[in-house]
Amino acid sequence: MKKSIFLLMLLSSMIAFSEKLTTNGKDNLDKLKGNWDSIQATISNTPKGWYILSYDEPDYKLYRFKPGVLYFNPSDKYNKASNIYIAWDTKYKTLVTVDKNLNIIKREKRHVDCLHNNTCN
Repeated sequence: MKKSIFLLMLLSSMIAFSEKLTTNGKDNLDKLKGNWDSIQATISNTPKGWYILSYDEPDYKLYRFKPGVLYFNPSDKYNKASNIYIAWDTKYKTLVTVDKNLNIIKREKRHVDCLHNNTCN
């Protein structure tokens, strides 16, 4: 019983203290364009539109979810997955992964040092 109460308190605090996305309502694709080491992908403009070009997975087309928020769906014929939402956060000035309610899940880094000097574990 104590564990379930503790878990309930933990989940409610995570929801209450999640940080919201700060955006200017624009897609900011010029700022998102380029390599992102933390997600091991490149955001690029192709003749067919904007895509996330992953190093080891197929390319995913970016779609507009809300003003300033883009999404892609990594599903294929074998695995069903939910949409992944990304945006440019104007407060942190970086790419962020958000949920459907625009709560920040993770801030991404454009350059991860250990990937370039081979010191990652």
